[in-house]
Amino acid sequence: MDDILNKESPEWAAKKQEIASSLKGKKLIEKDHITETSNNIPNAVLETELHNPYRIIKPGNAITMDFCRDRLNLKVDDDSVITQAGFY
Repeated sequence: MDDILNKESPEWAAKKQEIASSLKGKKLIEKDHITETSNNIPNAVLETELHNPYRIIKPGNAITMDFCRDRLNLKVDDDSVITQAGFY
């Protein structure tokens, strides 16, 4: 991510919204499923390209309720399609 952005600034808040919006509806390719051709999958994002820190929330997963405003949370369905993305 852009290290020059102050994480308390309005610019960072807008950047977080842009990141989250750009991921919704895309297929998540997790680290252990990445192959040489993974970059060619349309409408997909590689786990290795995600903003850090991040958390992948799969159906049925229990999650902690701690708030981390700079952590990207991705809710995925059974097909690894991102249904929700946000920073919390």
